[in-house]
This record gives sequence, structure tokens and C-alpha cells, in this order.
Amino acid sequence: MEITGERRIPKPAYYRHKITGHEYCYLAGGIGWPRDPRDKPGFAVVVGVDKATDEKPPMYVIEEAESPSVNGLLKMCVALQKKYGYEECPDLFRIWYGDNERADTFVNLFNQKVKPTKKSDTVHVVAPHDFEKKNAFERYASQIWNGLNRDPAGKKRLCLGDCTRLRNHILSAPLDAATKGTIEEYPAIVALGGVVHTLMMLMPWTQFLKPERTIPTVHDPLNELQEDHERALWETGSHDYGEQEEYDNGGLVRTCLT
Repeated sequence: MEITGERRIPKPAYYRHKITGHEYCYLAGGIGWPRDPRDKPGFAVVVGVDKATDEKPPMYVIEEAESPSVNGLLKMCVALQKKYGYEECPDLFRIWYGDNERADTFVNLFNQKVKPTKKSDTVHVVAPHDFEKKNAFERYASQIWNGLNRDPAGKKRLCLGDCTRLRNHILSAPLDAATKGTIEEYPAIVALGGVVHTLMMLMPWTQFLKPERTIPTVHDPLNELQEDHERALWETGSHDYGEQEEYDNGGLVRTCLT
């Protein structure tokens, strides 16, 4: 895979689900705040990126959670964090993608009640990619619809699995929801669409492949300056989207690639 002339390769770590045996190269959480206790409850999802060699690996919704209250939803997020290893390694599920301003007061109060020795009981929410755009909801909803449609080869980019409540929320949305709906109106779609869009745009399970340098046959000061600049970028980590995540956890087993 190449972006702007630079090649990207998968990071050398993946995670195997102890029960299903499915292997993922990345995990992420999405959250949508409740709008109406009965019809539009709060929603959270856990999405796993398939450990595949494809440039566009499929994504699986492996968990769903629903609650009519913000506090109840946050407690469910904590339970999911622990289930998938946050308690053993904070690098997994450090954040949830969602509206980080709408319920910030509730989130802060929830986290303040946690004892200093129980950091794994806190929830950290950050805005998904492109959240500041006026058509953010349309982007997120479109990622879901496009991902659920099969490509010419008959493959789907997004699989809902056994998440029946999530499936019902998607099916019950009107056909013009993407263009006329809002982030506040559709918590389940925001929870899934926000994290899927972020994963598709940032591809955090990959890293840039360090290019091989050419050796000049004559002294070239400009070439030396360019090499020094590139070396500084590599040493400061400016070429990557984050640290390589290698860890064991309670819900998954890490396996190093050989």
C-alpha cells in the first residue's frame, strides 16, 4: 500500500480472540450518546480489523452495548475495556471515538469517582476523524452503507456479526438519514460510523516502511542535508500514526508475526 509515494505495511502484531479464534490487527471502540431513553438510547460498539493481507481488510463489529443513560453506557464501556485487555495493558482501548463535548460533564464526573488505583475504570472519549466537518454525520453513515454493500468480488468491508440491536437501528433509519439526520439523532449509527470512518482514514494498524537510501558516488552537500532531515523525521517518529501496540490481554492473545 502506498500513500503520497510512501509504502505502508501492517504492524508486526495481531490479536487472537480466545473464544472465536478470529485474528485482528487492530481494535477500537465507538460511542454515541443517548437521545431518547426509549427510542434512541446510547450505544457503544467494539470493532476489530481483520488480520488480512488485503489493502482494505474487512472490519467486524464484535461487541455492542446499549443504555438509556450516559452513566449506564459508561459503565458498559468500562466492562468492555476490561474484557478486551485494558486492565492488563492500557494501550488497548485507551480511547472511545465519539462526541467529546456533548457529554463531557457526565464523563468527567464519572471519571472523578474512580479511585487512583483503578485507572482502568475511567473512560476517555475523543472526536472521530472529520468530526469538525459540517457533513460529519453524512460521512459516517455513508461509510456504514458502503461497507455493508458487497464489492464486485462479492466481499463486504463491514460485517455486523451477531449484533442484532445495531442491525435493527441501521435498518430502521430512513433512506435519507445520511443527508438529513444529525449526530444527536442516531446514536448507534454515530457510534459505528465514527469509529469505522476513523479506521478507514487513518489505518492505525499500519506503519510506513522505511525506504532504502541511495549512496551518492560523489560528495553532495544537498544530499547530506536531505539525509539528515529524513533521519530526524524517523528518529522523532513523525512518519507514523502511533506506537506499535504489542501486548497480551484478557480477551485476546497476541501473536507475533514471523
